[in-house]
Amino acid sequence: MILVTGASGYLGSFLSDRLEKEGHSVFRANRETLDVLDQKAVEIVFNENNIEYVIHAAVQGGRRTRPDTQEDFYRNILMFENLALHRDKFKLMINLGSGASFDRSGNIDMAVESDVLRSCPVDYYGLSKNIIAKRIYGIDENIVNLRIFNCFSENELPDRMIKANCLRHIQGEDMIIHSDREMDFFYIEDFYRVICFYLENKREKIPIDLNLCYEEKISLSGITDSIKRLTSSKNDVILLNEEKGLSYTGSPERLISIGIELNGFRKSITKVYELLQEQANE
Repeated sequence: MILVTGASGYLGSFLSDRLEKEGHSVFRANRETLDVLDQKAVEIVFNENNIEYVIHAAVQGGRRTRPDTQEDFYRNILMFENLALHRDKFKLMINLGSGASFDRSGNIDMAVESDVLRSCPVDYYGLSKNIIAKRIYGIDENIVNLRIFNCFSENELPDRMIKANCLRHIQGEDMIIHSDREMDFFYIEDFYRVICFYLENKREKIPIDLNLCYEEKISLSGITDSIKRLTSSKNDVILLNEEKGLSYTGSPERLISIGIELNGFRKSITKVYELLQEQANE
């Protein structure tokens, strides 16, 4: 059985659906089924179920819509520790980390995984993700960290950069960039391929810490240019702030070395655009 936390969220629900579709038994941990903040409740789930794998997708904070708080920091740490306490009961736990663990107050430019050991974010969310990543290095047993910078798909929230601008372009509207900068985006289907690789391979064959990002680095203006090239539409791109923003990218070298076949960014954004266009035409 695979325990997926945050099973009602964007990544958790996607993973739960796909894993069940492919024949896996999934325990969907959400607010109704398991409070991961409750140490006793977590213990009961592990004692009463044969949990072989854990995918920890539950998270507090990290949203643009509201400031992070001390409570977000506390909850992220506590959820991880409540699960890690039972590492003698599962084969592998996959923790979904964040590029914020490198400290978003400055440029994050082609950061390698081990840079997290020399980073100390100043925000509550980033600091919690940093401490968890360092804990995983210290445990060095059957817990790994997959670091996500941005994960996109046709089913993400409509205010997310890629989906929002695809929809604007489809609707004949100008696309919008708040501030141009380089950022890593990873397609959700490639994310799933990495998850499957980790579930199918032994501990000694998988990196303990891994950036999920592509070799090709692209700016936000490069993303809108890629969208524009998908059609003959002459819609423009509005740049709200001329000042270039901070970079938010990681090194892909470790992921490349694993040899997983991935769609890559340009093929993925084309697929997302086509799917959104199909939905708009229905």
